[in-house]
Amino acid sequence: MNQVNEEKLQTQLEETYRQAVAHTGQALDYMAKFGIKPDGKLNLFLPPNTRQQEIHRLPYEHTTKQVVVYETETGEFSALCPFSGLPDFGVLRIEYVPNSWIVELKSLKYYILSWRNIGIAQEDVTSYIYEDLLKWTDEKGKKKRDGRKGDRRPEELNRKDRNGDARGAKGYAYSRRSLRLLCAPCGPILLFFSSVFSVPSAVQILPSVSFRV
Repeated sequence: MNQVNEEKLQTQLEETYRQAVAHTGQALDYMAKFGIKPDGKLNLFLPPNTRQQEIHRLPYEHTTKQVVVYETETGEFSALCPFSGLPDFGVLRIEYVPNSWIVELKSLKYYILSWRNIGIAQEDVTSYIYEDLLKWTDEKGKKKRDGRKGDRRPEELNRKDRNGDARGAKGYAYSRRSLRLLCAPCGPILLFFSSVFSVPSAVQILPSVSFRV
């Protein structure tokens, strides 16, 4: 490794360390407001803005409507608890009906892995993932990034309630038309990503394809 690359790497490491110290300190200050103190040794963790910032997509060139499902293996998806620094594991499941685009799997996998060293609660990380997927698969929003013509933009995100039906556990529910996200704290993280694109009638029977990423 030449001197230029070494200096660049050193600068990146110093910046990463600075962000980790700042974000961990903010989490400790937030806990202190509620009288919560970390138990034992506390490790540093990174802020959400260090996650992968792009999810690639590919054209879907078929007229057949199908439900596409992406689901992580148990233990594959995790982030760090902002109160203890310990890993929080969840199962990430994404479902959607493609219209013009499909999510590129390798890019999605790298995006999911980019959360591993970030300190964030499950309820918050689910919301971030929801918004990121919406950003990179929405037709109108993507038009500005790649020059392709887009469809109408779905209505604004509305938080519906704080009791999402996620396997009987209390959680958070988000809705954009019939696009829905449910997060169960202390349980699997579920993303129901069904209608950013055209949504089939409830009486239709669709083929389904499922991937483990």
